[in-house]
Amino acid sequence: MKRTICLVLAAIALFTAIAACAGCSKESDALIGIWAGEVNYANYFNQGLNSIAGEGLAEYWAVENFPVTLILTFREDGTYSMTVDEAKLSQTIEDLKKKLTRGLRDFMQDLIDASESTMTVDEFMASMDISAETMIAEAIGPDVVEALVNECTYEGNYSVKDGKLYTSAALAYQVDKSMYEVYEVTKNTLTFMSVVGGDGDSLLSESLYPFTLIRTN
Repeated sequence: MKRTICLVLAAIALFTAIAACAGCSKESDALIGIWAGEVNYANYFNQGLNSIAGEGLAEYWAVENFPVTLILTFREDGTYSMTVDEAKLSQTIEDLKKKLTRGLRDFMQDLIDASESTMTVDEFMASMDISAETMIAEAIGPDVVEALVNECTYEGNYSVKDGKLYTSAALAYQVDKSMYEVYEVTKNTLTFMSVVGGDGDSLLSESLYPFTLIRTN
């Protein structure tokens, strides 16, 4: 009887230990894996456009959709990496060129109309010995996609606590505790709600939040 009681107590202790261990997984475990999703960079693009081209021309070039597919990987060793889908980015840039070409032609047409000239846009461009398509193609050269991919590809360290993601800008740096992304995670979705604190050097620009990524592995 005494031996039976000991075995029962041992079984209870083992069950309790297993149950406790099942509930003690790290918060970061839910993030480990590869996540991908389309993020609309339109606001980010338009903000940059205003600062470069000025509000006059930027009005003609503003976009409603600038899709970029992000790929975000969290590893068990506390490091992460981020990059973008190059093929899809290439298509986005091609669509952007068409939008900018149309916008440039509309801008020039309005200038011509304001001057009460009878010249057409094509005649005006011919007088400059260049086309709107060529101007945009020269402004957005063949290397722009590779440059953007390189700029958007980096890795660093991360930690999480209470639904807050802290990251570093590079592997050589420790995570920045003055800034964090607020996130919500389920089995298959990872939603970044907002960025708080810091000097704006978050994973992404504030104008992109909120956005959701899907688990791919």
